[in-house]
Amino acid sequence: ADRPLTLSASTAMQPTTERLAAYAGALTHHPLPAATVHEAKLRIIDALGCAMAAYDAEPAIALRAMAAMDSSMTPATLLGGGMQTTPEAAAFANGVMVRFLDWNDTIMSVGSGHPSDLMPAVLAVAESRRGSGRDFLLGTTLGYELFNVIADQVNIRERGWAQGLFVVLGAVAAAGRL
Repeated sequence: ADRPLTLSASTAMQPTTERLAAYAGALTHHPLPAATVHEAKLRIIDALGCAMAAYDAEPAIALRAMAAMDSSMTPATLLGGGMQTTPEAAAFANGVMVRFLDWNDTIMSVGSGHPSDLMPAVLAVAESRRGSGRDFLLGTTLGYELFNVIADQVNIRERGWAQGLFVVLGAVAAAGRL
C-alpha cells in the first residue's frame, strides 16, 4: 500500500510527453508568421514593463540581493541592473518582478492564467546557452503556444491546481528547445 510510485515507458503520459517534445524540437524561426512574431514582441515588452514597475518592490530587492551571492560559468542577467548570477537565480528574481504587481498578461479559457510568467525562465536559459534574441522569441512563442493549448483544454482549478502547471510545461518545453 505504501509502495513508491514508479514511472515507466508504459505510463499514460509517455505518448503526450513524446508529442510535446517532438513539437518543441521541430519548431523553427522560419515558419513563424509575422503576426505571431509581432504579438510575441508585444508580450515581451509588456512583461519587461511589469518587471521594471516592480523593480523597487521589497521582494524584488531581496531576491536581487540573494542572487548577487551566486555566480555561474553560464550566467544570466538580472533585469534592470545588468548584474549576472546563475540562470536559476535570474529566472526566479526576474520572475518575481514580472509577476509581483499582477499586471502581466492573462488568458481567459478553461484553464486561465498568466503565460508571461514563463518568460524569465526562457530568457535565463536563452542567455545562459548563448542564444540570440530570435532564440528567446522562439522559446517564448513555444512556451505560450503550449501554455495556451493546454489551458484551453484542461481545467486544473477544479482539481485544486493553479496555473503554474501550465507555466512549467511551457517553460520546460522552451528550455528544452533552446
